Amino acid sequence: MDGHNRPKAKKRKLSTNPTSSTDEDSIVDDRQWTKGEFTLISSDNVRFRVPANDLFSASAWFRDAQDMCAGASVLHFADADFETARTVRDFLALVLQSEFVLPPNAADTLARMLALTAFMKKYECAAGLRTLLLIFLHLADELLPEPEFSNATDLHVVHFALAAAAGDVKGCVAAIERGASLDFTVKPHDGLLPARLGDATRAPIPQENFDSLDKAWLRTARGGRDKLAWAFHFDWLMKGR
Repeated sequence: MDGHNRPKAKKRKLSTNPTSSTDEDSIVDDRQWTKGEFTLISSDNVRFRVPANDLFSASAWFRDAQDMCAGASVLHFADADFETARTVRDFLALVLQSEFVLPPNAADTLARMLALTAFMKKYECAAGLRTLLLIFLHLADELLPEPEFSNATDLHVVHFALAAAAGDVKGCVAAIERGASLDFTVKPHDGLLPARLGDATRAPIPQENFDSLDKAWLRTARGGRDKLAWAFHFDWLMKGR
């Protein structure tokens, strides 16, 4: 991605105007992340102070973004879906502490991983994406074999999104194969149908992966889901990847 296409976080100099949406009084400090010369403000107005060098090591995008900041190094995110305090907190824990705090249930785990994946894809955190994918695979295949998690019909969908964002084509194929082994008698429509992907799932998936998935479904409309992984990989190889 060249410099012209880099995403731009919403940056604002905090105003003392009481009617402003970025009024200092509307911003609260995170309890943990309170020290550092770089400030991140989530879309729901929670402020995180982090060491600049640690943040730069997670992604060069933030180093470049420092040049866009007027005065102090402050970035105010705008997306209400995946730039919230919860996602920023998960991001900092992952890339600065190599941790992912496990939510209490499978649905919340998958939702938070999707949001974090979208955030790190947008801000070019390649190492963080690879780390999160490894954590996901460990959780899915080793720590949580219970039916709530391992048999969830959307587990393979999240697997595909994480692998696609991390640039792991083999992971995408494995995710499709995982889906082919599931029983969809209760929910007859596979979650990997491109037309049925929700916004939260679609956000982290690069367009080229989405296009290959779409073509694979068209090629296997009569052949069944067992051939979907082959068709996806074939289309990817035809692109010269």
